[in-house]
Amino acid sequence: MSATGSQYAFVIQTRDDLDRSWSWITDYGTADKTAVGRGVIDDAPGSPQDFGRATFDAYLDRLVATSPEAVEYFLFDDDADTQWRIQVWDIPATGYDQRSAVPPPGDRVRLQYPLVLVADGIEPQATSTWPGAVVRKRLQDKQAARQDELIWCEVHLDDVADVLGSYELWKDGPWYHLVDWRRVCEEFGDFLQRNAVDGVVTDLSARLCEIEDRLGQREREGLLALVLEPITVTQVQLTNGGHRLIAMREQGVRFVPGLFVRGDVGASITADQVYPTSQA
Repeated sequence: MSATGSQYAFVIQTRDDLDRSWSWITDYGTADKTAVGRGVIDDAPGSPQDFGRATFDAYLDRLVATSPEAVEYFLFDDDADTQWRIQVWDIPATGYDQRSAVPPPGDRVRLQYPLVLVADGIEPQATSTWPGAVVRKRLQDKQAARQDELIWCEVHLDDVADVLGSYELWKDGPWYHLVDWRRVCEEFGDFLQRNAVDGVVTDLSARLCEIEDRLGQREREGLLALVLEPITVTQVQLTNGGHRLIAMREQGVRFVPGLFVRGDVGASITADQVYPTSQA
């Protein structure tokens, strides 16, 4: 831990009308995508109160992203009106680390450290509590925002061949055909495979230099077109990028990155198309 922040332990707890005692929440999600409600954070910014509020909000984001089933329960089936709270310990301030050292990052036992603090009756430096109605409203807002979020997905051109075949070119300038689309799509697809998290790349435009440096002028123009005017095409509708897609088909391109709304997943696109895609 450096001097830039504090070392905080936290645990998120719930209680409801059936059981008025607080208990730590279970982990939600899958093995590789999990919303975990406890842990130890090194170099954490802000006061324990600010850290606790920010951490709880980030936990709700993670819950919406990883466990829609849990979100549906808390929104519609939580008849016992679950309340939530987060407790935060400034570990050096408690002195508990002198009795029991904090496990290193990556050690699964580290997740249990906040529960040990609770069991030993160590008072937290901050506690924030939210009634069920407040958390439900925040989950609703986050769920709605996520459905409208734009995500990068891999489009298989063979799957949309019928739509492309019926597309009428209303202009056909030479620019589209001068770009090596196979190279552009491979480079951009590999970039998204490495950097996308559930379809999203933070600061995409600023990070494109790692691709641009390997491309010629025409290909850089093609890459910029894919980013600024993204391709959107499904098996039933071509929304954007028709002329480029025709040129790609002529060059034998098989896959192209396209931009979609997350709410399309399960309808016009599949979860397997979202970057990073599963590797064969």
